[in-house]
Amino acid sequence: MFFADTSLPDASETYGLVPGGWATNSYTFIENPEDPLQQTNFGRSLGDGYTIPDMAVNWTAVEYEDWNAEMLWGSAMATQRNDPAATWGYLVFQFGLRPTSADDAYVWKYNTLVNVTATESGGLVTNRIVDQLFTSPEIFWGVFSLAAEPSTDYLYLFGVNGIYLYVARVDWASATDVNSYQYYSGDNNWSADSSSAAAIFTLPIQAGGYLATGDVFWSPFYETWMSIYMTSDQNEIYLIYSTSGLVQGPYSDPVQIFETCPTINLTPSVDCGNYAGFAYPFWRRSDASEVILSWSVNGGAETQMALVTFS
Repeated sequence: MFFADTSLPDASETYGLVPGGWATNSYTFIENPEDPLQQTNFGRSLGDGYTIPDMAVNWTAVEYEDWNAEMLWGSAMATQRNDPAATWGYLVFQFGLRPTSADDAYVWKYNTLVNVTATESGGLVTNRIVDQLFTSPEIFWGVFSLAAEPSTDYLYLFGVNGIYLYVARVDWASATDVNSYQYYSGDNNWSADSSSAAAIFTLPIQAGGYLATGDVFWSPFYETWMSIYMTSDQNEIYLIYSTSGLVQGPYSDPVQIFETCPTINLTPSVDCGNYAGFAYPFWRRSDASEVILSWSVNGGAETQMALVTFS
């Protein structure tokens, strides 16, 4: 499990953290899906059960120059053909500038492609194989989600622009070659020109906000593509699915599957500001018949989880 907006370790100080350095990424390894609180983060012990977690992806020297303004944000991971026993896969992280005031927005600069290998004894071994995969103002392909399917060797990269969801694909072995990417352009066609990309899903206007975070995955249980996501100004988690079985859809209308805010007298509370909703479809069952949801509670210091069972 990957986390973003975590403390940046201070290399100059033993067991130290950069003051206010909420700009980096970390990860934790959970062996038993029945007990997600038992975690190993391969970090340095601070005593009393606390550790400084290892970073999932290291910064470049240039990125590290101004950690107070910059951030390296974790996004998505995929293994070839959705193999649950795979020990390596691709990660996509994005780099950008933090808001300087409450009225400013994040300014994303580029995303980076990472090769990641899991080891049981030493945590993750990550290698940034393309430091700048896609740069602004392009869609940051793969930041919203990465995915694969059992029947092909394609790596699918999902990107968003406001209320629109897009998909690109590339042969698994050619992921480092941007010229090998194809972009869904509508009418079941794929193009080598990213400017011709067509949305595969549009968030209904009445939903409000934009597509913020989520995951897209092939469901062996239903034999189709599904997406579980959270919007920018709501605390609910939604699901859509491809009615054709194809990654490009068409997709169903959204269905709310979870409310992250507490309820009072059976009425949802006011907007509680929860964010970073994600889904883990293959954690408990290889057929994705049970999906773990996670989200960050407003304030960023707590992650909560829920179990969704399909039938």
